[in-house]
Amino acid sequence: MSGIAGFGGGDGALGQGGSGGGFGGALFVRSGKVMLSQVQFEGNRAISGSGHSPGLGKGGAIFVMPRQLQPDAAAKVIVLGEPLTLIDNWATDAADLPTDSNDIYGALRFEHRAF
Repeated sequence: MSGIAGFGGGDGALGQGGSGGGFGGALFVRSGKVMLSQVQFEGNRAISGSGHSPGLGKGGAIFVMPRQLQPDAAAKVIVLGEPLTLIDNWATDAADLPTDSNDIYGALRFEHRAF
């Protein structure tokens, strides 16, 4: 089941301040640990704001806060067993890197565990 796509950063108004960033179209992880197993992320969007000084859109499906910005340096996404299924996710400012793509921003850890 897909989430509701299209939520992202807002617009700056009247030249006052900047517009917001869109981080993690489906999942935003600032701290703590998230464990995923047999999960599909489909049709999610991380859309940057528009207007004066726009923010970025990163991690169409999943955004994991960069380690240097984490309050306790402990944000983790652990994928158990089968790999994630990532279909048609998009981020306005995605790079073409394993840790910065249309699907994911940040580091994921893949583990194989028996249940």
